[in-house]
Amino acid sequence: MDRSLEGAVVVVTGGAAGIGRATAGAMAEAGARVAIGDIHAEKAAEAAAEINSKASPGGESATRGPVATGLPLDVTDRAGFDIFLDQVEEEFGPIDCLVNNAGVMLLGPIDEEDPEATRAMIDVNLVGVINGTQAAMDRMKTRRRGRIVNIASQAGKAGMAGGATYCATKFGVIGFSEAVRAELKGSGVSISWVLPGLVNTELAAGLPDIPLMDMLSPDDIAEAVVEALTGGGSEIWVPARNQWLDAPARLLPRSLRERVFALTGADKVLADADAGERRHLSAFGYEANTAVLHSDPAWMPRRRHLWAGWNYLASGGGQDSDLCVTYWMNRLQGLDCGQDLFVTLNPAAEMRGDLVHRTIQYAHPVFDRDALAAQKTLWSIQGQRRTWFCGSYFGY
Repeated sequence: MDRSLEGAVVVVTGGAAGIGRATAGAMAEAGARVAIGDIHAEKAAEAAAEINSKASPGGESATRGPVATGLPLDVTDRAGFDIFLDQVEEEFGPIDCLVNNAGVMLLGPIDEEDPEATRAMIDVNLVGVINGTQAAMDRMKTRRRGRIVNIASQAGKAGMAGGATYCATKFGVIGFSEAVRAELKGSGVSISWVLPGLVNTELAAGLPDIPLMDMLSPDDIAEAVVEALTGGGSEIWVPARNQWLDAPARLLPRSLRERVFALTGADKVLADADAGERRHLSAFGYEANTAVLHSDPAWMPRRRHLWAGWNYLASGGGQDSDLCVTYWMNRLQGLDCGQDLFVTLNPAAEMRGDLVHRTIQYAHPVFDRDALAAQKTLWSIQGQRRTWFCGSYFGY
């Protein structure tokens, strides 16, 4: 199976931050028109505006109009979900794909869990997925085409202390998705579910480092969602190798399996979450960035005597122009290596491949109002768990 997303209408719930925001961006890059639904309406609109600004200087495709729209959505409200999809289809046309991504993770011992926290996780993580799936199926089945992707978790395969209700909701999403897959056979509509490991978003704030568990980026999950929509497949693990590690482990007696799990430290990943870190760091959202180490002088001022340590280049014009920065590392670091070395952040165009030495993708904190407020309180957790915050976390 190989589908193209060019011109497709894709809906992403919880798309204002984290995995949802990265997924929305990846969909737009693949040629789709994207509707972002989020309980935080203002942030949904900001995410859509960012995607539109990257699509073209005017935020519109010459043939398709705006690439993205951001709308308020409470996934726990079934009737509200229908109204949201009506708005999307009025603007973009019939939806082709729905990504049920909205979720919350509130951790702690189950006997200390506030009933409101229990209800919030069940309503958003599970009922929200059910609402979205039902609303999308109503529209897709009549057209005999469409695809639904539900964001689950590897926590939906193994219950972990400290996250009992969260794990229960993700177990539920997987079971629900499997059942819906059986119901959709022959309908022309299909469903997939993605199982991420640890992802560097606000939900993972305060979780301990586990040596054998990679910290994924939101872009890693976005790539898996694109794969689900274009290439098919039902259950998609990220990283994929975890599925092959999980399968043989399930052949072991439970007591031995739990001992193996404990040896890796994975059994403590939710139980040992630091409440203070989660409270402070959950205010930070992250966005994908690209850093390129190269020797291409085209990204510097034309006259060498104007070269500085920091050099800014704008493409386009007016307020919608793209701005990138190039660092002249020889000057900044005092390098004397026989050639000029530059680092350009988020280049707006392709570079000469023969002059590129390395390209690095990374996530950078987004400095919105919540993050700026959190900067003032970060000092209260400075040095805990041998972790020190500096640089971008304080706006540098």
